[in-house]
Amino acid sequence: MHSIIHVDFHTADRKKSGEFFSNLFGWQHLYDDDASNYSGLQTGNIAIGLDSGGNHPPKTTTFYIASDDVEADLAKAEANGAKIVMQKYMLPNGESSIGQFVDPAGNVIGLLHLVAPETPKAGRPIVWTELAANDPEQSAKFYQDLFDWKHSYMEAPYDYHSFMAGEIGGGFSKIDNQLYSANDTVIFIASEDVEADQTAITNAGGTVEGDVIDIPQIGRMLFWRDLDENRFALFQDISES
Repeated sequence: MHSIIHVDFHTADRKKSGEFFSNLFGWQHLYDDDASNYSGLQTGNIAIGLDSGGNHPPKTTTFYIASDDVEADLAKAEANGAKIVMQKYMLPNGESSIGQFVDPAGNVIGLLHLVAPETPKAGRPIVWTELAANDPEQSAKFYQDLFDWKHSYMEAPYDYHSFMAGEIGGGFSKIDNQLYSANDTVIFIASEDVEADQTAITNAGGTVEGDVIDIPQIGRMLFWRDLDENRFALFQDISES
């Protein structure tokens, strides 16, 4: 299964950023690798990487998809119109490997073949992901063909293409240079009270973008940025309330 299993983003201060997320959402600190300027955190369902070494562009988020064969998946991505930006690279443990490609809409996507001990889950889970797309329907087809992600479409007034990637779902948002810009990847963190989390984020030094967005019979969401201006969102599910 090509599930989303890891997310990387840039930080200027790994210690400060790690404390920010641990205090806000209970994410567990796993390790620091000073040689590579990289720290690991664990959420309620996937791993997070904090990169201060310049390998990850500021204000961008890259998620990694589970791969049994990074080389084969890179070749398949390229055959479907993607551009390879990182060939298969072996990680320091000598068993795990990664690779990256840019999809037709310009999003940087990672592949990860992980050989590592199971890590206990901790804190708030990531519940949704958004990828910017020039043509959401075309992007949905690209990922369905590449990774067999189940594609769904919600008709008007939503006009929204979504996918399921293992335990985590997501959607393709039209690039409008307002709510979504090119290469805008956003992860959504579970919230039981968006307003309370909004206050906690601002008190911790984060910044909020706009007002709470209400989606009738589905949920409430709020976009915000962390200490390094990486973009996130809160999502409060109201579908069963």
